[in-house]
Amino acid sequence: MASAFGRVAATRGLLLRLKDQLKFVKKGLEVLKMKRDHIAGEVNKLLEDVRRRPQIERKAMEIYEYVKDAYLSVGYQRMASMADVVGSVEIRPRTITVMGVRVPVIDILREPDISRISDPVVAKAAILMWDLLKDVIGMAVVETTIEKLAYELMETNRKVNALEKEIIPSLADLIRYIEDRLHEEELADFIRVKHIRDVLRGRRG
Repeated sequence: MASAFGRVAATRGLLLRLKDQLKFVKKGLEVLKMKRDHIAGEVNKLLEDVRRRPQIERKAMEIYEYVKDAYLSVGYQRMASMADVVGSVEIRPRTITVMGVRVPVIDILREPDISRISDPVVAKAAILMWDLLKDVIGMAVVETTIEKLAYELMETNRKVNALEKEIIPSLADLIRYIEDRLHEEELADFIRVKHIRDVLRGRRG
């Protein structure tokens, strides 16, 4: 211990500052743990949505087959002309903050007007495709959010481990070392004072 802290000035002022610092670091540790637990909870909830991915992939294959049949049924020209009348989709990407982490959100501002398609086969294909596109957009948002939260979770956990295993133990050891040094100095002072007192009494006698 002495070799590790041999150059540290063992003073009461330093001891008080270190104790305040230790309290502050411990409070920071608790905040980080709360953040870590909250992020982990958010990730676990989103993982439930990710489990829908195989279902969406199967749905995409089924819709692809239907759209292919509709294309063969009405032909390219008619399919293209009816696609033009529905109008374009308008979306707006933005971000929100979850425990200090910026995650994506996509707002759908304008949907295609499928009611303008006269052919029922093509209309159904358009409905299926739009429904699938919304699922794909939603899944992309979920997976991106998980990726960002998982990275922040890893960083937060690394900070928690550093505080728990390195910084807090080091501060605690340094505080104990200074307390021991101060106690030794007090004991040495007491012995010196007692010795001087005994010497003075001896001279008086």
